[in-house]
Amino acid sequence: MRHYSYVVLGAGLSGLTTARELSRAKPGEVLVLEREDQPGGLCRTITRQGARYDLGSHRIHPSIPDNIARYLCDLSRTKWLINPRDGKLRLRRQYIGYPINSLGFLKGLGLLESAACALSLSWARLKSTLSPASANLCWNYETYLKRYAGARAYRLFYEPYARKVWGCEPSQITTEAVKKRISMTCPLEILRAIFRGGGNGHKYYYPPNGIGSLADALSSEVCDSGSTLVMRVADIRIQVEGSARWITYSDGTSRHTVSFDKLVTTIPLDDATALLDQGNALQSIRQAMRWGGLRVAYVHVRQQPLITGETSYFPELEYIFGRVSIPRRFSPAMQPDDTFTSFVCEIPCTEHDAVWQLSPGELGDRCLADLVKAGLLTCPQNLPGRDFVVNLPKVYPLYDLTWSDTVKRQLEYLNAQYPFVYASGRAGLFLHCNLDHSVRIGLEAARAVLDGVSSRDWHRHTNAFRELKLRD
Repeated sequence: MRHYSYVVLGAGLSGLTTARELSRAKPGEVLVLEREDQPGGLCRTITRQGARYDLGSHRIHPSIPDNIARYLCDLSRTKWLINPRDGKLRLRRQYIGYPINSLGFLKGLGLLESAACALSLSWARLKSTLSPASANLCWNYETYLKRYAGARAYRLFYEPYARKVWGCEPSQITTEAVKKRISMTCPLEILRAIFRGGGNGHKYYYPPNGIGSLADALSSEVCDSGSTLVMRVADIRIQVEGSARWITYSDGTSRHTVSFDKLVTTIPLDDATALLDQGNALQSIRQAMRWGGLRVAYVHVRQQPLITGETSYFPELEYIFGRVSIPRRFSPAMQPDDTFTSFVCEIPCTEHDAVWQLSPGELGDRCLADLVKAGLLTCPQNLPGRDFVVNLPKVYPLYDLTWSDTVKRQLEYLNAQYPFVYASGRAGLFLHCNLDHSVRIGLEAARAVLDGVSSRDWHRHTNAFRELKLRD
């Protein structure tokens, strides 16, 4: 029976980064197991009929830490493109340039609406100052934003955004969902931008062949070190007897059993504990953990988009998608054939809800109709031979009022019952973070394992990752 020092579950950026670092320290001693047919997790690039597609809109922000930028640059086999940021935000049937500047905001919402938001914010701040009882208010997504952004901005942007992304009452979401996503898409920051002024002037980095090239480079290094990466893995079973540990899995053709010393899991936390919770002691806890899903519809038409920009954002409920990107505008290599345009439509939903149940054809038709309604297209006909849909069931952690307890109890269970297991990565820690954050987490997880840090101390350390701020 083959023995590995380390098993890594999940070949997303965090898992691959950890596997690469462990493999460099112990060549050939790492086994990576991934259920998909290619590595990268959410940061993978699909190739179909001569075109490339990311799973939504991905970019490398120029504000990432220098050490992470150097790490990613060393991995890249081609020079990154440096593109001007030219996004659009659809609000009240107007497109506002994104990142937002004061002129674009005033033009998009109008002077009266802008002033109304400012007055609403001022009134909310005045009430909180004059009312000492507000300090004892039960804070959630709704109460927090009404106080710190104003009731008008809340109704204009935040409330429909919450209902679209998470599909539940905003009052049932904690402030965690707000504090991680304060950005230029939110009215409070927009109002500040009015007085700061300034233009867009933002840029981003992008690998010419798609964001998935980062995962491909990491995978190559893992395999070149003599370690093993297995795709299309199913039916994983973990067995523990004293200090002996085995993992059994299917690769689609046969079953394999190997022994190992330590396991790093980057798959969704509830899926990981399900593998180990033989007596179902945590079943109710796992069921309480809620995720937002995503369906990505790839729609193709023989028409150029009617507006500029590589990505458009749609927080309002009248559009089925939350974000739409155009691969060719990230890199010409993504779509060499210029006789058609591909639109990548990201549709927030929840696994098994009404939108999740739509057939790929029905979903594509809804997206096409909304692209026309949003003024991106005039042509109502697509190229069905090229269209396709990718379903992603667990993408966004839903920070409801019980999330902290469900995460804490599952990590405590791992600490007590399986001290050789280290939860890591975006899904493994129930985090919502950027790709450079995922790489950082992967690096730190590998260092903790190699240095002999206990899983309990590692899980305590991961609380620091919850302070990471998302960049749009």
